[in-house]
Amino acid sequence: MDDERIGYHLGSDERFIPEAGDIVLYDKVFINLEHEHIGIVLENKTNTIIVAEGNTYNDNISRIIERNKDEHIRGYIRIPNHFSY
Repeated sequence: MDDERIGYHLGSDERFIPEAGDIVLYDKVFINLEHEHIGIVLENKTNTIIVAEGNTYNDNISRIIERNKDEHIRGYIRIPNHFSY
């Protein structure tokens, strides 16, 4: 990222703890492509995250989903509170 105020954290970084409001970037959830899907973290659990996502099953419907913290998570973006661009 070019703006150091915005945090990017790899999905494989076990030291990073996702928080509500973080953007999660997925690889290869529905099709075999990188950067293929995104969501907004609502809650962090031990092995999963609760996420708000759109077009969850290629049906253009938004849902609240519980996803495993696994190899499909490319990374997280954290934008600080009161961020102004």
